[in-house]
Amino acid sequence: MPPSRLRWMICWAMLWYSQWMTALVAADTAFRVCAYLPEYRVGAVPAPSVPGLTDLILFSIEVNSDGSLDERRWNSKHWESIRTIRSQPGLRTHMSVGGWDRSGGFAEVCSQPETRRRLGSELVAFCRLHKLQGVDLDWEHPSSKIEQHNFAVLLSELHPLLHAEGLELSIAVAPSQKLPADAWSAVDHIMLMSYEDAGRHSTFESMQRHVAMLLDQGAPASKILLGLPLFGRKIETREAFSYSDIIEKFAPRPDQDEVEGIYFNGPGLIAAKTAWAQTVGLGGVAAWELGQDAAGEASLIQLIQRHARTDESPPPVGTVPLQVNPSP
Repeated sequence: MPPSRLRWMICWAMLWYSQWMTALVAADTAFRVCAYLPEYRVGAVPAPSVPGLTDLILFSIEVNSDGSLDERRWNSKHWESIRTIRSQPGLRTHMSVGGWDRSGGFAEVCSQPETRRRLGSELVAFCRLHKLQGVDLDWEHPSSKIEQHNFAVLLSELHPLLHAEGLELSIAVAPSQKLPADAWSAVDHIMLMSYEDAGRHSTFESMQRHVAMLLDQGAPASKILLGLPLFGRKIETREAFSYSDIIEKFAPRPDQDEVEGIYFNGPGLIAAKTAWAQTVGLGGVAAWELGQDAAGEASLIQLIQRHARTDESPPPVGTVPLQVNPSP
């Protein structure tokens, strides 16, 4: 081969590699717009709410005490029903493991090397079978320092195993949840469940406090995905109302976050939170959950998508943003 041609091929390859790496880094660092979708909502999600999401997190399967997966909640009909949703260009799909009363197997699995290894191999096989891009572990919640340590060990073992398959690893955490530093470094993303406070849950001020609590533990800002509620709660009784029900029954103003004793996050607050998350260098937002959103122009997911793309959201009046140095 003539030297000139060889030099041309080397230069072309270097240029291609540089452009590919630039695109890959941009994709990894882009602000994410995620939403959870429980199996009991499948078939009821309005199609307009889906385009523009970067990540769809399916909720959820369970882990048994021997490290095997309990997949019964997601059967073939569920997978077939979400085929159209998953065909959205650029959408990554993850499976949540655990959550709420579905977390019973974690403590025992995390305590033994054999069960941790089995869980890891089953997660890889599950993701291959269903063509997923990652898993989101939702243990609610490690209740002792031993369980926190064991969970960190599991994450440290899963991280290289999943990455070798091109899969991401995230965890869903409560604001008060404590984990060793090894846990934060072993995950790609941290889904911060910044809601369910007593009284007026998920206010702007409580959101700032929740993020600060994770940062104080050493969680990198760039890994935190801020949880946004698509539901409200009665301040006194804690009864839950989906955002779509609130819109249908009460028709609140865009700047309104409370109606008939129900506190929720309306468009103004959701936009302000999204803008704040970008300003302080968080990795994105994660909404719970897609089936509770309103349809059409009232959709909060669509609002989040617009502001995440254009950063048009003004900061809330009278609020001083938390000063955070975004992590590299």
